[in-house]
Amino acid sequence: MRCAVVALTGGGCRLAARIARVAECDIYVYRGRNNILPPGSIREFTSLAKLYSEIIPGYRVIIMIMALGIVVRTISPHLSGKDTDPAVLVMDEKGAFVISAVSGHLGGANSAAAGLAEKLGATPVITTATDVQGLAAVDTVARDLGWTVEPLSGVRRVNGALANGEKIVLATDLDYLVGKTLAGQMMLSLHHLRPLEAEIPLVVVSSRTGRVDRKPCLYLRPGNLYLGIGCKKGTGFRDLHRAVAAVMDENRLSWKSVNELATCTVKKREPGLDKLAGCLNLPLKFYSPRQLADTMKKYGLSGSNFVKSEIGVEGVCEPAAMTGARLPRLVVAKRIFPGITVAVAEDTSLLSA
Repeated sequence: MRCAVVALTGGGCRLAARIARVAECDIYVYRGRNNILPPGSIREFTSLAKLYSEIIPGYRVIIMIMALGIVVRTISPHLSGKDTDPAVLVMDEKGAFVISAVSGHLGGANSAAAGLAEKLGATPVITTATDVQGLAAVDTVARDLGWTVEPLSGVRRVNGALANGEKIVLATDLDYLVGKTLAGQMMLSLHHLRPLEAEIPLVVVSSRTGRVDRKPCLYLRPGNLYLGIGCKKGTGFRDLHRAVAAVMDENRLSWKSVNELATCTVKKREPGLDKLAGCLNLPLKFYSPRQLADTMKKYGLSGSNFVKSEIGVEGVCEPAAMTGARLPRLVVAKRIFPGITVAVAEDTSLLSA
């Protein structure tokens, strides 16, 4: 992953050259201040505020070599949220310190600062309360696992409780996570979500919605759901979207836990499926009739001779949902709509070695 390095002075330019030797990066230098790098290897700018607004969409890590105050004044109008802001690191031009300034947890600024400091022989400056106490912040744990946190507004309450040594309750309705640990110190235990003291933060690991009706509550959404879809040729986007939405709603499944959409390779030229994947911002995986047949045999799935005569395999939605998961379990069997079938599998290998 490439990062952006922004320098204002000749000293900053020299540090940028050092950073380029240990990290893949694009270097931006204030016009006329480049005194060491080949002209073709940098991009010059004249307005720091304009530059920052332009490079935000293209980088997940931005390293600013300048005074922290300049950075604060420059970037504050462009910050939008924990889940979207890039990791912003700030360095002095001598390279003595690497400050994690923005998006320490979800954006990965804390880990990026520590990693860069180690490569440069610098001192990382990390000020988030959980990290300085050697604790695992809940949003950092989720990010490292590829899970989604919701609502983000609940992160502060949970991390604050952890930093203050207060009690939190960590629960899951996923039976295969019982006894597993998060970050080596958060023990997951199956919890029936009985009434708890209202002030105790509750963190729920679940791919289902509507499990808890209390606050404070924070959900960690693992990407453990796989949607398998079968459809007739030419099925439109709206019908497909209506079908999968019905299945998700009826079974109270969270969209944030969906890892992929899957179908058979014979459906590669279906515009409706492509549009559905784009709308949901999910990968669309295609499995061959042979792969689907192997999955059906392995897990004892029933099928249709008619479907086999049409596409070469007895079923699509159920085996498609299960093929992509490491240790699949069918949680929604084939649901039939006019010209469409939908099934959902979950991967039970979460937190497994």
